[in-house]
Amino acid sequence: LKNLVRINVSDNQLTALFPSSNNQSSSSSSGAAGTDVWFPHLKELIVARNQLTHLPREVLASPSLELIDANNNRLQNLSGLACPNLLKLLVNNNALTELPAQLSRCPKLQVIECQKNQLNSNV
Repeated sequence: LKNLVRINVSDNQLTALFPSSNNQSSSSSSGAAGTDVWFPHLKELIVARNQLTHLPREVLASPSLELIDANNNRLQNLSGLACPNLLKLLVNNNALTELPAQLSRCPKLQVIECQKNQLNSNV
């Protein structure tokens, strides 16, 4: 699986993704296919329409990711976002109250969609 370039697990009932080194997610309750190793060539992660409250550190700091589609979840923050090749960040309809200050760590970012959140700070 280390050669995967696209994962689409949208339209499920996932509450967590792959086990995270920061122990914020629990593989036993997620129902997601767990993995101990992040996918080094992954370019697209599509997790739309689930029940995720956060994304694991491995996702937020992935050097190869170009697209994160996490629309329609329950994401509360994107702390630690630092994907140097990220082009599109889709986080519409979540529970975000602010965008991360670390957006500068995504120098190739071209599209941010964050409609229907609870943003309360300057964007």
